Amino acid sequence: MIYFARLRGATLFKRKLIVVLWLLIFLYTRSDSPFSDLSFVKKTIKMTTIKTYWKDFQKHNPEYLSVSEPQSFYFCATKEEADACALLVVQKVKQATSPSLWWFEKYDERFPEIGDLSIVTDWDNEPKAVIKTTAVTIVKFKDVTDAYAFIEGEGDKSLAYWKKVHWDYYANEMKAFGDYPDEEMDVVCEYFETIWT
Repeated sequence: MIYFARLRGATLFKRKLIVVLWLLIFLYTRSDSPFSDLSFVKKTIKMTTIKTYWKDFQKHNPEYLSVSEPQSFYFCATKEEADACALLVVQKVKQATSPSLWWFEKYDERFPEIGDLSIVTDWDNEPKAVIKTTAVTIVKFKDVTDAYAFIEGEGDKSLAYWKKVHWDYYANEMKAFGDYPDEEMDVVCEYFETIWT
C-alpha cells in the first residue's frame, strides 16, 4: 500500500519507469521466462552507448558527419588484456594491431584499408577511442621487426614479448579448426592513429 501511495506522488515518467522495472524484475526472476537471461538488454544498451559515442565524435569532428558508424571491437581474448589494450590505445602507446591472415580468410573478413575508422572498446564494449588506419602490410611471422613490436605497444614492447603473446593468441584462435601457427604464416600488420578519446 505504501508503495502505491508513493507512486501517486511521482511524476508520470517515474511511475512508468517503476512499473517497467518491476515487470523486468518479475520476468527476470522466473526461471521459465525467456527474459531470465538479460544479455540482450545489456547488448542493446552497449549498442546505444557506441552510437552515442560515435555521434559525439561526429559533433566534434564535422568532417566525419557523412561517415557511417564504423565497426567496434576490443583487442585480445581476455578481459584483462582487452582493457589494458584499450587503455594503451587511449594513451596513444598502442598504434598497431596484428591479426593473422588466416583469420581474414577463415572468416571471409574484409582487409583493413588506409583511412578506415574503428571504435575501440574495452571488454565490456564501452567505447574508448576512435582509430584511423594509416598503413597495412602483410609480413611473415618470422619477419616482424623490433620496431613494429614497439609500435604495437603491448607488454615491454619487445619483439620477444610480441612473438610470445601473438603465437599464443594465434594458436588459440586456430586450434578449434585443427590449424596451428608457424614461422612462415602471414600476419596483417595494421598501423593506426588514435584520433578521438
